[in-house]
Amino acid sequence: MRQEMRDRSESGVWFWTLLAFGFVAATWCATWYFLRNQEQRGTFGDMFGGTNALFTGLAFVGVIATILLQRLDLKRQAQELQETREEFRGQRKQLELQSATFLLQRFEGTFFQLFNLYVTIADATLRREPTARKGNLMELTRMRMNSEILAEMSAHETFEDCVSAAYRTVLNDRTFAFLPRYYRALYSVLSYVDRSQVDDPRFYANLIRSEFTEDECVLLAYIGLTDIGRAKLKPLIERYKLLKHVPSQFLFDHQPLFKAYHRSAFRNDLPPILSKHSTGTLLEEWAASQQKG
Repeated sequence: MRQEMRDRSESGVWFWTLLAFGFVAATWCATWYFLRNQEQRGTFGDMFGGTNALFTGLAFVGVIATILLQRLDLKRQAQELQETREEFRGQRKQLELQSATFLLQRFEGTFFQLFNLYVTIADATLRREPTARKGNLMELTRMRMNSEILAEMSAHETFEDCVSAAYRTVLNDRTFAFLPRYYRALYSVLSYVDRSQVDDPRFYANLIRSEFTEDECVLLAYIGLTDIGRAKLKPLIERYKLLKHVPSQFLFDHQPLFKAYHRSAFRNDLPPILSKHSTGTLLEEWAASQQKG
């Protein structure tokens, strides 16, 4: 249909062009034939002098009108172009929102899979005995770590080295063989959240932290000081405040553990006394705290 209309329009243009050309040619030939005398031709031409001036003026007006029409047309095109840009801008925003939604859905899908795997491993390892409860096993592990750290004090110069040696000793006991797998699963979830580009990674870190018992928080603090957790796990602990639920009394009684971390790893309302450092080394403070206990 559009092709037919275009063909008709082009045919009409050619028709009127040829008709005008034929009329001019016929007029010229008729003037040449009927007006053979030069004077007659001059007189006949002078008759159209006013007409020529009229058409010249009309032509000038036509040029001005054409310029004005082109100006309006350009203005209309600019307005349409602006509207098109606004529409494209709106479409781009919608695409960005859709892309962000898709990325968030993909992140959350992977996150909750890893989180469920972590919870499954925790249940399978810490609750493998029908009568054992998660809290009891973690408390037993924490107490064993405390005693092993005290036993390693004489052989090491730093508190972190004592914790690393105590952790290796604890792993030799098959009762605590669950620790590497458990904390590897925990680190996998935390590192995935940390590498993501979500707007609020702390929200997902808080979901993970909500699963911790107090004993798990303490053990997490120990493992973050070992030679295998110091480089990667400890920064995550401090960045996402994973030791927030460690009891204040425990930190007061075990200040070397508190001082081994940046203050950001704990909650904000800790007692001011915890921020005061004594003149002794961390190992000396640890020995004193164990003697008090």
